[in-house]
Amino acid sequence: MCHFLRRIFLTLAAVALATAAAAQGVLPDGAKWEKVSSAGKTFGEGVVAARDGTLYLVEIAPPGAVFRYNPANGETTTVMDPSGGVGGLHVDKNGDLLIARGIAGGAPGIVRRNLATGAMTVLADKYQGKPFVSPNDLTSDAQGRI
Repeated sequence: MCHFLRRIFLTLAAVALATAAAAQGVLPDGAKWEKVSSAGKTFGEGVVAARDGTLYLVEIAPPGAVFRYNPANGETTTVMDPSGGVGGLHVDKNGDLLIARGIAGGAPGIVRRNLATGAMTVLADKYQGKPFVSPNDLTSDAQGRI
């Protein structure tokens, strides 16, 4: 292994060890990983939890999809297929799903999806008059600002 790659590997290993040490006490002793869903099996990302405990995740490999996992019954359902280029998700203070939609969907922007009705509203598709290219992640604060 070349010196540069070895240094990167050792740095990553040190970060992983420090992270694991910091995480002690967060999970109960004896906690084990459990596979709960195969949704997003090619390239899943954007996992976010809603207030009711359900999880949403994005499969970004084309054509893309958004899935909902309900831990209460173990059921995975499809929310959007195709997703329209979704890259990132966030549940806002109102319980709506905020979506960062990239160019792969043809209409990049930030979209709000009402989880009860499925209604979609485009919140932003440009900044300072210039169109978004491919927003990927997003979050909001306590006041609802994205």
